[in-house]
Amino acid sequence: MAGGLKGSAKFAIMGDLLGRLHTLPSDGSVSHPGGASGDDPRSEGSPRQDLLAALAFLDAIDGKVAAAERERFEQLRDQVRSADGGQGCQRRCSTATSCTPRIT
Repeated sequence: MAGGLKGSAKFAIMGDLLGRLHTLPSDGSVSHPGGASGDDPRSEGSPRQDLLAALAFLDAIDGKVAAAERERFEQLRDQVRSADGGQGCQRRCSTATSCTPRIT
């Protein structure tokens, strides 16, 4: 990375490059919406898909939450439910996985 830069200088360059990427005009060549992580193909997609995946993870552990932690757990669930899923936002390619064309 840029001659071995470290720390804040490296992140400043990465932030600048990502900012430039997001200002490029969309030519329609990228049709696969990228999510926050490509680790779980069931959850790939828009930020809305990421939120739905988070709710599924919370639902999966619901019965394991201790009574003393229930209020905090429900607060987290409410925050995920009310989070902005990015509907209406213009999509941009920001990771290698979201830029890779899919062959179906």
